[in-house]
Amino acid sequence: MRRMKIMMVVVACIIALAGCSSPPRQELADAEQALRAAESAGAEMFAREAFRTASETLRAAKDEVSGQNTKSRLKRDYDKAKELATGAKAKADAAAEEARAKGKTESERAQAEAQLAVGNAKASIEKAPKGLKNASYLEARQQAFATALEELKIAQADFAGGNQANAFKGFTAIAAGLRKAGVEVDRTSQGFLVDIERKQSEKYRVYFLTTSGLQSEDETLTAGPGMILLVLHFSGDERDVPEGHFWLGDSSGNRHGHETIINAEAGRLVVYKVPVAASGWIWHDGDLSYELVPIREISAPTPPQDIRR
Repeated sequence: MRRMKIMMVVVACIIALAGCSSPPRQELADAEQALRAAESAGAEMFAREAFRTASETLRAAKDEVSGQNTKSRLKRDYDKAKELATGAKAKADAAAEEARAKGKTESERAQAEAQLAVGNAKASIEKAPKGLKNASYLEARQQAFATALEELKIAQADFAGGNQANAFKGFTAIAAGLRKAGVEVDRTSQGFLVDIERKQSEKYRVYFLTTSGLQSEDETLTAGPGMILLVLHFSGDERDVPEGHFWLGDSSGNRHGHETIINAEAGRLVVYKVPVAASGWIWHDGDLSYELVPIREISAPTPPQDIRR
């Protein structure tokens, strides 16, 4: 009988040891699933530290399992591995919760910036200066704008579906893409080109300082035989550029410098004296060139403008 009792105790101990020697497979699976859920919620972006801690804890749990597996069956103890796996799941759940909260806030901010960028781009394209015809310049910006509209729909769908990571990336990419493409129509060195005229003469007023004070007088710039004045009207602010930064070219490859710059009420006039027969005008402004269209014939006299010399 005594021997029987001893055997029963031994069997009970073996059964207990066998129970302790089972790896925490379910706990590890739960932790991995929670970590994937956190990743889907954007934890790598919005809760990076919490996500890193959860990942490291799960890795420690797996390492603990691997270490126990190298031992003899009767010496294995997976209690620590189970504790680590359970902790990894809890940390992953917390990371997911943090990511969802922060992700929504950041996505809303990025969405507002993207919508503002799209609105500004649309307004800039619609008010593109008249008289500037540069296919690659304008078409590239129109294409960027069209792409931004499609990307905005996708990002908004991700936002509505709760995928804040993709939504945030999408909204951010829209604003960055529009900036990179330069959708906003940049002003030239003289401002925005709004009109072009062909004229025989242009009257303007010149101011000069004398011993008696500031004086002014009217002057008239005339085209002369076989020549015509090409008057480019600009509005808005100019940029400070070095001399020779902008010039006029024609289809024959001739380069024409401006005769004068006249300050007007809304901007300035840049006047070129060119051959009547010349055509195919291209206005060069640094790295960009613009075909000038349309050109209006103006014969009526204009009031004097102020000149800057």
